[in-house]
This record gives sequence, structure tokens and C-alpha cells, in this order.
Amino acid sequence: MKADNYTIFEYNPQGKRLCLMTNETLMYDFKTKAFCINQNPIGEPKLAPVFDIKIADDFHEISFSTIYRKQEKKVLMTCRNKVDAVMYHFFSTLHKNTFDVQKNDIDRMIIHIKNNAIDRIEIYKKNKDYELIDSLTIVSKDKELYFEVFEPEYVQTKIINIAFVQNKFVIATETCEAEYIVDSQSMILEFIKKLIDNCNNLK
Repeated sequence: MKADNYTIFEYNPQGKRLCLMTNETLMYDFKTKAFCINQNPIGEPKLAPVFDIKIADDFHEISFSTIYRKQEKKVLMTCRNKVDAVMYHFFSTLHKNTFDVQKNDIDRMIIHIKNNAIDRIEIYKKNKDYELIDSLTIVSKDKELYFEVFEPEYVQTKIINIAFVQNKFVIATETCEAEYIVDSQSMILEFIKKLIDNCNNLK
């Protein structure tokens, strides 16, 4: 049986956490402004710096070195699908440019993609007192996408159409239409659009 390919993007500006997961789990270190590889992705994170980074011109391959058990280890990441290429391109952008949390980075987001199709999207908007003021949840079930609303009561409705336009998700379901504005800097918004646009279940 062919193994599933997971691609995950996580950005938590308040917690200063940015994670890209494809073949490996790469986490951005906001202190050093560089990426580290998580050498223990299924438990407590064990981060090690990466160096000698090489990125293919078409963003279909990334190689780098790291230190594992006191020895240098070379890592090769090869693109498995279209969203991986988008992630590799984003990695290249962050590697070449200084990245930091901006004042308009409010939303915490987790985007799960399975076999190049949206599997789950969770976005939470909190104020300065960490009170939840808005959220977006989209889940996949039986190869269909569903929009979940939790208040005033839990409702799950099948999505007919979804798009990411400028800074917002525009969603049409069987029973309603909804929009969710993502409060984040332009670099993140542009990346989300490319990521979402390349998912198979939006074609």
C-alpha cells in the first residue's frame, strides 16, 4: 500500500512558531533567523541547525547538512507533489530574506494537506488578552470538504466552492456563504494562496 504524503504548514505568531513539514520537519528559529530540522518529530522537538543549504532552481529539491549524534549528516528532500514545490519555494524565500512577526500577524493557522489535497484547515484569531474572537475550521471527509461552525450550535455543511482571494477565504456551502479574513503579513498571505490554489480538491 502506498504511504500517504502529508504537507503541513503551521504559523503561530504569538508563540513565535513557524513550521514547514514535508519529507522532513523544518522549524524557523526567530532568534537566529534560520531554519532548524526537528530530529524528533513524533515527540518533544529536538532541533538542530541546518547549513550548506542548496535549493534547485525549479524548487523541486532541497539539500542541506546538519549534525546528528555528533556527526555531520546530509539530507536530501525531493518534491513529491505540487504543494511540496510551493513549500520548498517558501522555504527558499524565508532562507534568503529576514522574516519576523509583524503587528498585523494575529491569526494562528495550521494547514494540513494530504496527498496534495486539503485535509484540514484551522485558523484562530485572538485579541491581545488571548481571547478567541473568530475562527475557521475546514475538514475533509470521504474526499469532500466541510465547513464547521461551533456557535451558537455545532453545524457541519458540505463545501461547494472555496477560494482564497487577497486576504480572505471565500466559502460557498450547500446552505450558506461565508468569508474569513486572515490577519497576517503579505508574505504569509501570498504563500497561503499558492498553497491552496495548488490543492487537487479545488480543481
